[in-house]
Amino acid sequence: MTTFPRAIVFLAAVFSLCVSGAAQAKTHLRRDEIKILSSSSVQVIFVGTDVPLGTYLDANHHAISLGGAEGGLADALNQHRLDVFTSRLLPYQPMLDKLALPAMDRKLTQDSLSSVPWLNELPWLEAKREPLQDFFVRDNVKQSQAQVVVFIEPQMLMAVTTGQLLMTCIIDVEVVNQPGHITHYDQSEFTAELDIEPDDLPPRTSTPKDDEDDEDVNLERMFTNDAAGFRQLLGKLTPQFQQKLYYFFTGQDTLPPPPAATAAAAK
Repeated sequence: MTTFPRAIVFLAAVFSLCVSGAAQAKTHLRRDEIKILSSSSVQVIFVGTDVPLGTYLDANHHAISLGGAEGGLADALNQHRLDVFTSRLLPYQPMLDKLALPAMDRKLTQDSLSSVPWLNELPWLEAKREPLQDFFVRDNVKQSQAQVVVFIEPQMLMAVTTGQLLMTCIIDVEVVNQPGHITHYDQSEFTAELDIEPDDLPPRTSTPKDDEDDEDVNLERMFTNDAAGFRQLLGKLTPQFQQKLYYFFTGQDTLPPPPAATAAAAK
């Protein structure tokens, strides 16, 4: 018979007392939460994606849905803008595949947290959300024998205006009180953002066309020459993501130690 420490039961009880209203997303775990979690058996599940670069409508360039006929029109305009931008990305799909952004996301996430011992006592698992999968959390928690399961789900996105690149991350904490009984403890989300200015991109190499849009020009400048411009943008964005992720789990508002330093300290 599996025995669950009082600390885990306490963690679930604290949550049940705090959710009479809407739960507030955390910027980082509290000290008491870290103390309890670090003394528990914790399983990390990295939630990956096959979409290397998602798209989104930034606040200044989408139609606001008002409901009714107006709302339907706004939703249609929003979807049209997303579809147009997705088609603009198609010529650069081979380069996106070469960049292997989903694999980079996982390495970046693991490297950011390699110095947090209680997140690495068990080997990380990996999962992907399948279409029409109703019980994603429950099904994946069953794969673990841990008392706490932490889902970490990052994704890289670009605004349809090509004016912003960002990485979002959803962190979902589930507590296993006893076999088959799961309590949702917390779900938080943070975003690392990078504004893309024309001066940040390499000069274009093709001849200008009369009917071209700024978005097409910007994508060309990002992904030509072995995606030198996009790689440069990643170099500015990813440290912000690492800092926010490390801060969430440790409360330390610094860049995480590099994995090599963590491994050397462990010897």
